[in-house]
Amino acid sequence: MNDHSQLKPVCFMVMPFRKRQVAGPVRGDAPKEIDCDALWDKAFKPAIEKAGYLAIRADFDTGSVIVLDMFQRLAFADLVLADVTLPNGNVYYELGLRHAARETGCIMLAAEWSKQLFDIEQLRAVQYPLADGNVPDEQAAAIYKTVLGQINHRKDNLSPWHELISGVRNDDPSRSAFRESAEKLSAFQADVSTVRKIEDKGRKREKLADLRNTLSDSALNIKEVAIEILYLVRDELGWQETVEFIESLPNSIREIPLIEEQRLL
Repeated sequence: MNDHSQLKPVCFMVMPFRKRQVAGPVRGDAPKEIDCDALWDKAFKPAIEKAGYLAIRADFDTGSVIVLDMFQRLAFADLVLADVTLPNGNVYYELGLRHAARETGCIMLAAEWSKQLFDIEQLRAVQYPLADGNVPDEQAAAIYKTVLGQINHRKDNLSPWHELISGVRNDDPSRSAFRESAEKLSAFQADVSTVRKIEDKGRKREKLADLRNTLSDSALNIKEVAIEILYLVRDELGWQETVEFIESLPNSIREIPLIEEQRLL
């Protein structure tokens, strides 16, 4: 019989495998391709094992019910590392499941040059150096050191779901605030749909200007509203009007990376 007190904790690695093309937004110079297997073999797996964990990753599944295996590992693993360097749908989905499944024990990793998609770009990821996608020994050693140093430092951090949502009671004021915000957002989106359906360009520009003028400052503090208007202004009025609209936004909204990116364009 196994002595369970001597068993190593399990770390499940969520990442692409084999060679993958670099796609999506990046910062600065990025390699054209990443050898994900080399990244695992030379950096991630050794760091996980050095930290005292049994290291496994998704492509090691051998059972016929692969989805069930994945669910179990995300729910029961003591630690999950998720590499979000590439905008991979499977990785994003599995990361979300883990955030909801366990209060702690999930760490996001990403190459220094990568930019995450909107839904997770505000979540903090451990950044590691990866100038060469073939992961030469010198870079593998630097990645190993970075990941190893952060595992014990971050493994007990609360997931975003459990930190912000799961403890909310039925009588919590934030529920009422959510309802009020949802009603405003629904009405606004109906107005936007009306503007989009107008075929006459001149009339569409006029209705867009009317919609923009009716929005209160508090409405523009809702990022979904600000982004929706931004895209409409950009597509229908032009870049000069887009920049002017961005400059009129509250500081907290103007500093959202997606909006800042549009301003720089």
